[in-house]
Amino acid sequence: MKEELFALEKGSVSCENRPVLTELNLHIYKQNILGILCDNIIEYEAFTAFFSGNCAVTSGQMRFLRKNLHPSKMKSLFLRSFCVISNRINLITTLSIAENICIFFTRDNFLHTSRYTAIVRDLLDYFQLELDITKRVSALTTYEWIVVELLKAYAENKKIIVLVNLSDSLLGLELANLRRLIHQMRRDGRTFVVLDFIGAALFQWTDEVLVIKNGTSVACFRPSLLENPQFYNYMLSGNREQTDSRKPLVYGEESDPEDYDPLIIFRKVSTATLHGLSFSLERGELLKIICLDSRSFDSLKRLILGRASVLSGEILLNHEPVRFRSPEQNLKKGIHWCPESPYKNMLFSNMTVRDNLMLELSHKSRNIWLKPGVSYSVDQFIAEHIGPEYANKKIYLVPPSIRQKIAYSKLYLYAPKLVVCERPFSEVDLHLREATIGMLSRLQTRGISIILLTITPSDQNLIDGDTLYLKNGQMVSEEDMYQYLYRRL
Repeated sequence: MKEELFALEKGSVSCENRPVLTELNLHIYKQNILGILCDNIIEYEAFTAFFSGNCAVTSGQMRFLRKNLHPSKMKSLFLRSFCVISNRINLITTLSIAENICIFFTRDNFLHTSRYTAIVRDLLDYFQLELDITKRVSALTTYEWIVVELLKAYAENKKIIVLVNLSDSLLGLELANLRRLIHQMRRDGRTFVVLDFIGAALFQWTDEVLVIKNGTSVACFRPSLLENPQFYNYMLSGNREQTDSRKPLVYGEESDPEDYDPLIIFRKVSTATLHGLSFSLERGELLKIICLDSRSFDSLKRLILGRASVLSGEILLNHEPVRFRSPEQNLKKGIHWCPESPYKNMLFSNMTVRDNLMLELSHKSRNIWLKPGVSYSVDQFIAEHIGPEYANKKIYLVPPSIRQKIAYSKLYLYAPKLVVCERPFSEVDLHLREATIGMLSRLQTRGISIILLTITPSDQNLIDGDTLYLKNGQMVSEEDMYQYLYRRL
């Protein structure tokens, strides 16, 4: 028989004084693994804040260990009994691995490094894990710091461990090892909650999945239901954003080799960590660069942002040598860097939609604010492609999927020669992904070349375009990529 650990019945949850979840029924049972699948990013962020004790429960009944829990006691309980592990590191980089794991559960005011080291070695032996605890925290791989955070939660006797959006950060053998560790901790009495996107590998480990749609709980389902195409369509229904159904214009497709006129060429480019990188892109083409290790990803990102120098080879833009500088200087050359989560990182929340788009155009044309014709044209664009009701709205009042469209619309209106997108599909929100795919296609119809820089092999299936694989700073073939992934299974 299931033993209830935590429950919230008919609950309403507010974050930053805004109601986000209503009529929520959430039951977490001891030693279970519960999945939670939401249909938008606001709900994911609300659950993450809720499990961190940073949301207010304004109505409903809460229980912990079958005893009623008053909302005023919620934060202290959550800090004591819950742990949230996301794809953003929460460790203290100035402390050692052993100190990070042990510092808060020994309950004294002194660091006992030798004692902590012994405790951590015992934990590693118990869980049959291999980890170099002499490593600096800043040098840990994503998998390693997730393991460290799990060991820390275990040592601190956290009752419920919440895993947020980890599927995209791990591959093959890492996932298998993580699953073994989680199931061993589960046998020792720990309970887990998985917050992730539809199709995420971690949902396969769950006992059941709670589906959240339009801010309320729908029902709990078996994990196998998530693989049903009809369920995918159901999650998109109701508030799905319309995407551009036109086929992207891929310039140069089926063209004669003699007519091939690349916009940008990388010819045997090497830096301190990249070796012999070569590719070319015509106007309106899209290239996916899949980095199979974080070093390759970081190295290419540093090169494009002007933080690394080319040691050999050459980069040509419109057949002229070009050197990457800062994002501002790159923009003057027609190269636009699009950061991860542009709906968060490319917009000013206290400005209107119109002003955000006008601000982007002001980098291209002086005194644009004094030209009424430009403002009228921007309003026409908003009405046609985003929605007439949004022009005068502040960004913080706009839904995330619309914000994503607005961020990419800045690129569409500015019309750079080349856009480099950092991890465009990293968000768990299904509607954000759909909006991103539609807007990338629209950029191509405008003749803008696109490079997608990502670490997730499955991203290559989301949008058409050529794919290039990097491992240890070098290009590898698709066959080598699959062999590398299979070796990690």
